[in-house]
Amino acid sequence: MAIYLFAPYDDELLHGLVYRYIEHMGVHSLSHFRGLTKNSLDLDWWARETAVSVGMTARQIADRLTLRPFLSATRWWSILCNDASHPPQGQQLLKSPRGPRTLRFCRTCFVQDHRMGRSPYWRRSHQLPGSFFCHIHGETLYETGRGLRHREQYDIDTALSMGVRIKLDLTETQKSNCVSLAKMVHWILISASGPGTIRHAVTRSRFRFEFVTPTEEVIRSITKTDHVMSSILDHYGKSFIDLCRDTSTANVLMTSYPMGRLEVLLSHSLIEASLDFMWPKCVNVQAHPKNDVRVNAVKRTSSGWTAACLCGCTFDYVVSTISKDAARFEITSIRLPPTDVRPVDTPEEHKSGCSS
Repeated sequence: MAIYLFAPYDDELLHGLVYRYIEHMGVHSLSHFRGLTKNSLDLDWWARETAVSVGMTARQIADRLTLRPFLSATRWWSILCNDASHPPQGQQLLKSPRGPRTLRFCRTCFVQDHRMGRSPYWRRSHQLPGSFFCHIHGETLYETGRGLRHREQYDIDTALSMGVRIKLDLTETQKSNCVSLAKMVHWILISASGPGTIRHAVTRSRFRFEFVTPTEEVIRSITKTDHVMSSILDHYGKSFIDLCRDTSTANVLMTSYPMGRLEVLLSHSLIEASLDFMWPKCVNVQAHPKNDVRVNAVKRTSSGWTAACLCGCTFDYVVSTISKDAARFEITSIRLPPTDVRPVDTPEEHKSGCSS
């Protein structure tokens, strides 16, 4: 019998979509769904049963509704992008992804769902490694308790009443750095699951270079130094790193996720923030005719970066290429500050000015 599954919301987690359907349809026994066993989903079965309503293949379901794009893309990073031509085809990631044992959520996102007239839903980006802040609102996420049964775990009301705010002892600067990391991992997720294959997404210079240091040799030398972990602790805060190492974090990832791979991401984000040449120069030629002033602030967005200068100019850009000691930027949009407009001379004023 065909299952008329709801159309997924943006960034919705597959397991949350399934339980949202079960809740609305009033299904009391999960035995009706052969594709849902032991907290795993048979994506081939779901693709066949939802072909009429959803119309996605198993691969498309995995790419759009699970963490597979991120886990597949970052698998290369664990070996420093040495082999980006053979994407992993793990059966666990593609055929039967496991649901997380605990779920993270943003209360403001749920409130926003209500305001938009839709049911609150679980975001897959909130379940990403190192994502303890909402990449949209910058707020600390909440986490559901362990040991909940399937229906209780995915119930929004239960989550709101029993969810616990993630405890982090961070300075404002460290919090900002952690929010930037959340935006980074979200960018990897949506870039890898966008048009084209995972292989194309990873090998595109725009994807690959935006998150690597100048050369792979530099990556190896930096990640092997003794002071790198000390720098990471200062940049993100000890409580954040301890939480990343917590076993409950690994449970959220649907599969085992070594701290070493996450450490590479932490190093990349730290290096991005510390390298001066990764910060573009202001494009406001009226304020800086010589184009020799670097912006004073940059922040990551879902599509690249936004830079701000003290002159009031802001612009969006992406990092196209990186050499050993320089980076090339592609400007996508510019917002110049309002300039002082001189009043138009009246005919009398203009005439008197000419005569004098």
